[in-house]
Order: sequence, then C-alpha cells, then structure tokens
Amino acid sequence: MRRKKLHKSITIICVAVGIALITAGIYFLKNPYMQTSEAVRGSIDGPTAVYFVKKQPAVGSVISCITGIVCIAAGVALTVKDTRNTSKIR
Repeated sequence: MRRKKLHKSITIICVAVGIALITAGIYFLKNPYMQTSEAVRGSIDGPTAVYFVKKQPAVGSVISCITGIVCIAAGVALTVKDTRNTSKIR
C-alpha cells in the first residue's frame, strides 16, 4: 500500500514537471526574443542603462519539450508497471 502511494506521488510529480517543461518550451519557441540587461561602461544603472534584445536559439526550447515528454512517459510507465505488478497474486 505504501509503495503504491509512493509510485502515485512520483507519477504526479513527473507529469507536472513534464507539463511545465513542455509549456516553457512552447512559450520560448513562440517568443524567441528575450530582453537582457548588460553592463556597459558608464551606464550600469538608471535612466542611461542599455538594454539589448537577443534572440534565443531554438535548441534549448526543443530540448525542454523533449525532456518534458520523457518525464511524462516515465510517469506513465511507472503507473502501468505498478498496475501490472499489483494484479499478480503473491
């Protein structure tokens, strides 16, 4: 019983992390531009600060999506494995 609850909680965590990673990956694929602040000599802070807009490479977003899919698959596999093992009589 305790092991089943542990597997269920791990599954929920894996699925939640997977969904968060996929959502972040899709967001950064749709909005690849990110505003960053870089210190330039003479204007580190205040009204004279310099802001650059950089385009983020799509590799990180794709890796995030793939990692999310793997997390969800691991959670589902753990649930399927757990349900198969509990149906056997020991």
